[in-house]
Amino acid sequence: MTPERAARRLTDLLGREREAAARGDLDALAALAEEKTDLARRIETGLARGAFGGEAGAAALRRLSEALEAGEPMIRAALQGIRAARGRIDAARRAADAPFRTYGRDGSAGSIAPASKPGRRA
Repeated sequence: MTPERAARRLTDLLGREREAAARGDLDALAALAEEKTDLARRIETGLARGAFGGEAGAAALRRLSEALEAGEPMIRAALQGIRAARGRIDAARRAADAPFRTYGRDGSAGSIAPASKPGRRA
C-alpha cells in the first residue's frame, strides 16, 4: 500500500471513528484502533522516506490533517463523557456501601447499615 493510499484510508477511518464516537459505540471505536495504528505507522514510514512528494501527496496529507482536526473535539468529548459516567457509577457504589442516615421525631440522628452482601459458597 502506498503512503498516499494509507493516508486516504486513515482519513476515511477517522470519519468512521467520529461517527462511532457520536453514537457512543465503544465497541466500534475499539475495533478501529488497531487499523488506525497500522495506518499511522505506514504513513510515518512514508514520511520518513519522503514518499509524500508532489501534489497528490500534499493533498492526501492536507485531507488527513483536516480529518484529524475535525475528529479531535468529538473524541475529547466522548472521553470526558466516559470519565463523567465512571465518576457517577463510582459515587453510586460508594453511596450504596455507606450507611443511610435517618432522623427521629425528636431530631436525633440514626443510621441504617446497608444490607450485607451475600457470601459466596464454596
